[in-house]
Amino acid sequence: AEPLFRSFSDTLKESEVRSFEVTYDATAEKRIDGNGVTVGANSYLLFDSVMDDYLGNNLLSQTQIKAFKDVVNAKCANLKKRSSYPSSIIYVLIPDSAAIYNERLPENIDKTAYKTRYQYISEALSETNATLIDMTDVFMAEKDAHLLYQNTDSHLTEYGAYLVYRELCNKMAERFPAAAPRNLETEFTATTKTVLGGDLAYYAGVDREVITETVTRYTPKFSLRLGKWENSDLNIQDLAKYQGSDDARLVIGVGNAAQRVIFKTGRSDLPCALIYRDENSIPMFDALAERFDTVMFGKTGDFVINMTDAQRYSSALHSHVDYIIVMVTENNIASILK
Repeated sequence: AEPLFRSFSDTLKESEVRSFEVTYDATAEKRIDGNGVTVGANSYLLFDSVMDDYLGNNLLSQTQIKAFKDVVNAKCANLKKRSSYPSSIIYVLIPDSAAIYNERLPENIDKTAYKTRYQYISEALSETNATLIDMTDVFMAEKDAHLLYQNTDSHLTEYGAYLVYRELCNKMAERFPAAAPRNLETEFTATTKTVLGGDLAYYAGVDREVITETVTRYTPKFSLRLGKWENSDLNIQDLAKYQGSDDARLVIGVGNAAQRVIFKTGRSDLPCALIYRDENSIPMFDALAERFDTVMFGKTGDFVINMTDAQRYSSALHSHVDYIIVMVTENNIASILK
């Protein structure tokens, strides 16, 4: 006899396996805090503001460019007027990742601007009395051999940051041979590890334990036990650069390499400097600090040049520091226009 009831398992057939390609669209949930994230080709992540830089959505007028040049020249003249000693202002420009790895951009990007704001500012600085170091050509020459920007974070890898350090130290070595850059292969220990994903993964709202980052960290073999200003117990090596040893994100908050700090190493054959910077100064912060006699690092994001500090942190032999250095990434370039 037939059973009174037949179970569903007796009648159901195994479904055909099907796959779907899903295109991420964050339009309905765009962040309003300025940290919106765009998903590019092959799932690369970029801040929306980086896309604006690349597409030329934030260009400057000729009046703004001229005003910027006038401000830079006025700062150079002010520094020269205050001291007979040859002090100089150096601008270090670091392009966004999109300018170097445009293969990371979303498909069908319509770029209509002939030049970006970054390129206009670079050209403007080259026409002032300041010294310009534009990292674009160096990065383009290295992009295929080494990863210069992290995949899940908006900042430079330590190798990319080393290139910035190298170019700046080479410039200083023209006057101060002892300030030449340390050799990455012989004077650092390289360690590769997998860490939690970076700020792009965080702001995109994805699980950073799943979207991880493979990083190479470079630990100096030379001593960084160099005293902090005013008899502090802290040394260069005591200041953290990352939010954790297993984290791709750079530090935030107090008591770390993102804060205003002053170091005096007591080596008169090295220059004295003020450094105004953003977060991309942090990955090689310790190695750079070691290349000075006295150096003041401003808090990241603070680009207001203080001429009183230029006197306060000079060597005993001179009235002013040797260099005022402004290190800025393309995405933060509006900060130096004021």
